[in-house]
Amino acid sequence: MRGYQILLKYRGGLEKFPHISIAEVLENRILDDFMRDRLVFTGAKAPSLNDNYATPYNSALLIPTELIPGVVIHANLTSQIISAALENRPMLRAIAKPLNWLWIIFWSGCSATLGDMFLRQHPEIEPIKTSIGDIYPARGIIKTKAGQVILTTYPTDNINIRTLHISANCS
Repeated sequence: MRGYQILLKYRGGLEKFPHISIAEVLENRILDDFMRDRLVFTGAKAPSLNDNYATPYNSALLIPTELIPGVVIHANLTSQIISAALENRPMLRAIAKPLNWLWIIFWSGCSATLGDMFLRQHPEIEPIKTSIGDIYPARGIIKTKAGQVILTTYPTDNINIRTLHISANCS
């Protein structure tokens, strides 16, 4: 990766880090050594500030979850960097670009093979004949005249040929 990007290993949400409210500080209701020898992040978590983000810790599939405040993301990042420096924990790294391409090509081949197997097992599905090949409506499958099977991510029953032609060239 280039620039200032970093893969972040989340340690947890707000509950994972000790936190206090500003009212507790102003009213002097904190222990004397609560902040001693520690990094202290000051931040707000009010939803109206729009500083709340989706992270892997709030990605329940069908249940709405609370977004994580930006200050907690900064705390996660700082925790990861300090752990790497003091405890020799390895930083997360992406795989090399050639391996990424190999991964994409492999899974594209698997999905094209599965699509072709599906079409061979269901000969009753009638395709729409076009200049670029056969289109199987509402299945997201395009079979070109050259024999390629292209799986699209959208239903193909109500889009025009130009869009399909671009999609076929991109796949």
